[in-house]
Amino acid sequence: MKEIDLSTYRDSKPEQRLRLLFIHHSCGGQWLADKGEAKDILADTCIIASHPNGGGLRALLQQNNYEVHEAVYKSVIGDKTDVSDWNAKFRDKMGEILKCDQQDSLYKESSV
Repeated sequence: MKEIDLSTYRDSKPEQRLRLLFIHHSCGGQWLADKGEAKDILADTCIIASHPNGGGLRALLQQNNYEVHEAVYKSVIGDKTDVSDWNAKFRDKMGEILKCDQQDSLYKESSV
């Protein structure tokens, strides 16, 4: 495997809070969740606060000045996350993706 040189990227947290949108299904939910008893943030979705397989990425990102937002199953943006779906999704839905707060809810205009 070829190594990737990341030396040109900063390893410090950003000065201004940055928004990240994770478009994912269940594995992504576990990756973001804290380790612990299964607990949903949004019922009947894979937006979860904690899970026995939780990876803790959401908390780590939040501690480093990132704001974590998610879109998953049962939303226009979060549906169809296979690589073969990306071209159409990012071509046709980029406006909504850039404004997505959670699922199909968009940021209030004053906060964009």
